[in-house]
Amino acid sequence: MTDRITLTGRAAWQQVHIGGAGGSQSSTGLAASEIGLRRRFWQGTRWVFSGQLKAVIPGSGENVAVHPLGEGGYGAEARLLAARSVGTRSFVDAQAGYRWRSTGYPSEARLDLTAGWRPRERILLLAQSFSVFGEPDVRLQGRSYRRHTFQGSAVWERGAYALQIGGFFTFAGRDAIEERAALVAVWRRF
Repeated sequence: MTDRITLTGRAAWQQVHIGGAGGSQSSTGLAASEIGLRRRFWQGTRWVFSGQLKAVIPGSGENVAVHPLGEGGYGAEARLLAARSVGTRSFVDAQAGYRWRSTGYPSEARLDLTAGWRPRERILLLAQSFSVFGEPDVRLQGRSYRRHTFQGSAVWERGAYALQIGGFFTFAGRDAIEERAALVAVWRRF
């Protein structure tokens, strides 16, 4: 929107099947969507710091871990971001956030870590970790959940567009869905 303020958004199509001793559920449709604003606070030659506020709009799939698909209500998230370039072809990024949920669902602390490397000018390789730490939930007798996911992907850029292909899986957690999925995304530079 401006040199310091960026409009962010995320929508994803999701096909989810959850099976276990308690039965199974399936959903195909929009996952939880997000819209927000990011503001850059400071930028130096190698570092950048920013903050972000966003709204979370529930979808028909998983909105809150360990709850039935489609449940979870609306939410809001505040996030701080720090990134540093490493040499001329790589970077690291750390983001810490807190997501509040409406209608009594558990709020969550989040930690996202990213390392990126450009082996060529138009190719970006990403290794990412996404962690969610849920607060105790009265619906689950005060139990809390956590989930740690690893994602690896490659991004091919061409002009204003880029194609991202990769996959992710849950490598640790408690009372959370064990995810394994492929990822295809289209990026558009404005």
